[in-house]
Amino acid sequence: MKLMRGLLYVILLLAVTGVYGKEIKLLTLENPPLEYKDNGVAKGFNVELVTEVLKRMGHTANIEIMPWKRALSYTANGKADGVIDAGKNAEREKDFYFPEESIYTEDIYLFKTKNRYLVLEDNLSNAGKLEIGINRGFFYGGIIQEALDNNKFKKVEEVSTYSDNVKKLMAGRFDALVGNKLNVEYAAKAENYSSDIEIVKDKSGNQYKLSTNNTYVAFSKQTMDQAFADAFSKALKEVKADGTYENLKTKYFK
Repeated sequence: MKLMRGLLYVILLLAVTGVYGKEIKLLTLENPPLEYKDNGVAKGFNVELVTEVLKRMGHTANIEIMPWKRALSYTANGKADGVIDAGKNAEREKDFYFPEESIYTEDIYLFKTKNRYLVLEDNLSNAGKLEIGINRGFFYGGIIQEALDNNKFKKVEEVSTYSDNVKKLMAGRFDALVGNKLNVEYAAKAENYSSDIEIVKDKSGNQYKLSTNNTYVAFSKQTMDQAFADAFSKALKEVKADGTYENLKTKYFK
């Protein structure tokens, strides 16, 4: 019975996606512990997760790490089949098919050095006084994305990695950096600055969360189709349901 179910799943994949046993080329960024390069090999939570999902679909993953804006551009132009860890917005949906199921959820905050006094006002009304650091090509969503899109900050400095942003924050290059809590704390620990930075709070003394965003594997409209994205979503849900997803979180999010 188990063998029969496996055969039926393979037949369904063939019918829905038109491919089986294909090598799927994926691009992503240096973003530990979610994605990073170790001796030239892509590693990390999302890398291992996506590899497992594609394996269950009958495919293999060929994952390469490069600067984020380049990864997005290459994939949109069909030089790769998909990009890992992409937030969804209307602009990206022009070039990519997004699965229904996300791979990860980000919690975005502003971070400052502990020796600097800084409080965020409601609706970021004091944004015009702030100089901030962001990651090049990132979509942060929520109130912070609105502020960035409308040039509300005094100055915005872009860098390629969270490690660079943490170093510049500590060097006093800007007042605060924008980032996902997991990634910023990981970068700060790697640079030995864990005890020197903290999340910016609001006037009531609470941590000011700027947005919560789902991220996805976005598939190129040049090389893939919506049916494949839907099949990926189905397999991803199964990985989450059987405990594999939580085991990977335990492995990487210590």
